[in-house]
Amino acid sequence: MEEDTPLIALARNKASENPTDLELRFALGKRLHEAARFEESLGELRLAKQIPKRRKEALGLLAIAFEKTGRREEAERIVRQIADESFEEDD
Repeated sequence: MEEDTPLIALARNKASENPTDLELRFALGKRLHEAARFEESLGELRLAKQIPKRRKEALGLLAIAFEKTGRREEAERIVRQIADESFEEDD
Protein backbone atom coordinates (compact mmCIF):
# COMPACT_ATOMS: atom_id res chain seq x y z
CA MET A 1 0.00 0.00 0.00
CA GLU A 2 1.25 3.44 -0.93
CA GLU A 3 1.98 6.04 1.69
CA ASP A 4 -0.78 8.60 1.96
CA THR A 5 -0.23 12.13 0.76
CA PRO A 6 -1.10 14.82 3.32
CA LEU A 7 -4.47 15.45 1.63
CA ILE A 8 -5.34 11.77 1.54
CA ALA A 9 -4.26 11.35 5.17
CA LEU A 10 -6.45 14.27 6.22
CA ALA A 11 -9.44 12.95 4.26
CA ARG A 12 -8.87 9.43 5.65
CA ASN A 13 -8.71 10.75 9.24
CA LYS A 14 -11.88 12.79 8.85
CA ALA A 15 -13.71 9.85 7.25
CA SER A 16 -12.59 7.45 9.98
CA GLU A 17 -13.71 9.88 12.69
CA ASN A 18 -17.14 10.20 11.04
CA PRO A 19 -17.68 6.95 9.10
CA THR A 20 -21.36 7.65 8.40
CA ASP A 21 -20.67 11.06 6.84
CA LEU A 22 -20.93 10.25 3.16
CA GLU A 23 -19.57 13.65 2.10
CA LEU A 24 -16.31 12.81 3.89
CA ARG A 25 -16.28 9.38 2.24
CA PHE A 26 -16.78 11.09 -1.12
CA ALA A 27 -13.87 13.45 -0.41
CA LEU A 28 -11.62 10.51 0.47
CA GLY A 29 -12.69 8.55 -2.62
CA LYS A 30 -12.07 11.55 -4.85
CA ARG A 31 -8.62 12.18 -3.35
CA LEU A 32 -7.67 8.52 -3.83
CA HIS A 33 -8.96 8.65 -7.40
CA GLU A 34 -6.96 11.82 -8.13
CA ALA A 35 -3.86 10.00 -6.86
CA ALA A 36 -4.56 7.13 -9.29
CA ARG A 37 -5.27 4.80 -6.37
CA PHE A 38 -8.30 3.46 -8.16
CA GLU A 39 -8.71 0.17 -6.32
CA GLU A 40 -8.75 1.99 -2.98
CA SER A 41 -11.22 4.59 -4.23
CA LEU A 42 -13.89 2.05 -5.19
CA GLY A 43 -15.36 1.44 -1.74
CA GLU A 44 -15.56 5.11 -0.88
CA LEU A 45 -17.13 6.03 -4.21
CA ARG A 46 -19.66 3.21 -3.94
CA LEU A 47 -20.82 4.74 -0.67
CA ALA A 48 -20.73 8.29 -2.03
CA LYS A 49 -23.09 7.52 -4.91
CA GLN A 50 -25.87 7.56 -2.29
CA ILE A 51 -25.50 11.36 -1.99
CA PRO A 52 -28.01 12.81 -4.45
CA LYS A 53 -25.95 15.90 -5.33
CA ARG A 54 -22.76 13.81 -5.75
CA ARG A 55 -24.29 10.79 -7.47
CA LYS A 56 -23.34 11.58 -11.08
CA GLU A 57 -19.80 12.57 -10.17
CA ALA A 58 -19.34 9.53 -7.93
CA LEU A 59 -20.68 7.23 -10.65
CA GLY A 60 -18.41 8.82 -13.24
CA LEU A 61 -15.38 8.36 -11.02
CA LEU A 62 -16.45 4.77 -10.31
CA ALA A 63 -16.69 4.04 -14.03
CA ILE A 64 -13.18 5.37 -14.58
CA ALA A 65 -11.83 3.45 -11.58
CA PHE A 66 -13.38 0.21 -12.84
CA GLU A 67 -11.91 0.81 -16.30
CA LYS A 68 -8.46 1.56 -14.84
CA THR A 69 -8.55 -1.63 -12.74
CA GLY A 70 -9.47 -3.79 -15.73
CA ARG A 71 -13.17 -4.20 -14.96
CA ARG A 72 -14.51 -2.96 -18.27
CA GLU A 73 -17.93 -4.63 -17.96
CA GLU A 74 -18.59 -2.93 -14.62
CA ALA A 75 -17.43 0.39 -16.08
CA GLU A 76 -19.77 -0.01 -19.06
CA ARG A 77 -22.67 -0.92 -16.76
CA ILE A 78 -22.15 2.27 -14.78
CA VAL A 79 -21.90 4.40 -17.93
CA ARG A 80 -25.25 2.95 -19.06
CA GLN A 81 -26.69 3.68 -15.62
CA ILE A 82 -25.52 7.30 -15.81
CA ALA A 83 -27.08 7.64 -19.27
CA ASP A 84 -30.36 6.08 -18.12
CA GLU A 85 -30.55 8.34 -15.07
CA SER A 86 -29.72 11.42 -17.16
CA PHE A 87 -32.42 10.46 -19.65
CA GLU A 88 -34.96 10.09 -16.82
CA GLU A 89 -34.08 13.58 -15.54
CA ASP A 90 -34.84 15.03 -18.97
CA ASP A 91 -38.41 13.63 -18.93
